[in-house]
Amino acid sequence: MKVFYLIILLSCVSVSLCLGQRKMDVSIIEKEMVIPREAGDDETVVFITSPLNLDFESTMDKFVDVYEKSEESPMVIYKLKFSTLPRHNGRKLKISSPNFETLSYDLNLKAKIPLFLMIIDPNGTIGLTCFQEYRNKGNKLYLDGLYEDAKVEYQNALACDDGPEESDIAQKMEDVYNCTTSKRKADELFNDKSWIDAKHEYEKTLALNANDTHCQNRIDQCNEYVGETPRQIKGKIVDNEGNPLIGVKIEAEYLKVNKKGQIETDKNGSPKKGYKSVGTTNPDGTYAITVLNKSKFLKFSKGNVLSQEAYYYSGTTVEITNDAMDIALSGKVTIKGVSDGFVEVTKVISEGTSDIKKELK
Repeated sequence: MKVFYLIILLSCVSVSLCLGQRKMDVSIIEKEMVIPREAGDDETVVFITSPLNLDFESTMDKFVDVYEKSEESPMVIYKLKFSTLPRHNGRKLKISSPNFETLSYDLNLKAKIPLFLMIIDPNGTIGLTCFQEYRNKGNKLYLDGLYEDAKVEYQNALACDDGPEESDIAQKMEDVYNCTTSKRKADELFNDKSWIDAKHEYEKTLALNANDTHCQNRIDQCNEYVGETPRQIKGKIVDNEGNPLIGVKIEAEYLKVNKKGQIETDKNGSPKKGYKSVGTTNPDGTYAITVLNKSKFLKFSKGNVLSQEAYYYSGTTVEITNDAMDIALSGKVTIKGVSDGFVEVTKVISEGTSDIKKELK
């Protein structure tokens, strides 16, 4: 007796309860077979072929009778026996596999008529159509950052006779081209030590393929190298009246490291920071200092000037936002024998192309 079934692809109907799980696809396959002798008069057998490790539950049976399981590499064949009595109409077979959503399938069974199912990972490479197989191979290579190899597999998919009239291959080929172009340009800039521009190009690739570990690692390297790159900052320091201040001490922020070269942290795990002297202002109040890009703040301070009138200057800490910064240090004058209140005010006279944030110390 021959039983013929149309090949019908069915998507799984279960809703994902856990983000990140993949879906299984089930299809009815055409098969020639005599009535299984294992089936009684009111029973039938369901044959399930899959490359996956499967478990089964039924909505109308205490357990699913998997009476035989065999391997025909790379496939596993499961033989399930079910009652076909009327009280079992509407039975659903729940199929599960690690890392996949549970698939719920309606079993409309008839006595003595076997059912043959194929269950696959639609994003795998086993048990698929020619188009699906090459497309999925291309997807795997794309995620691994092997864009030229992915391109070959996408071209193979397009050459398959069983491909759909409309597919996403054209978009994937465009993504391959864009990733290849930006990644190649980024590598060239990286080799030329243009760290900032290289990072920008690597980010273009990651915007299309966040799994590209080469680009991820190179961005980390760019950030490290940019931080170790020196930059020059210049400007002028004056007092409240606009008079230049000589000898203003300038310190740059740095991360503290131990003798082993490891960054020191506090009890909360945050990096410990300190300040190192990088220069002082000239007689005309100007300064030109060199700091590392990873330094984010500068500290300006000046000692007291004592005479009949004592001048006291408040220090300030300023975020580095550009390469030209003019700062005014607030001060007060205390005449001998006179006491007055004092409110510290620090202002930025000129700030180049961006705002400067201040923190009074």
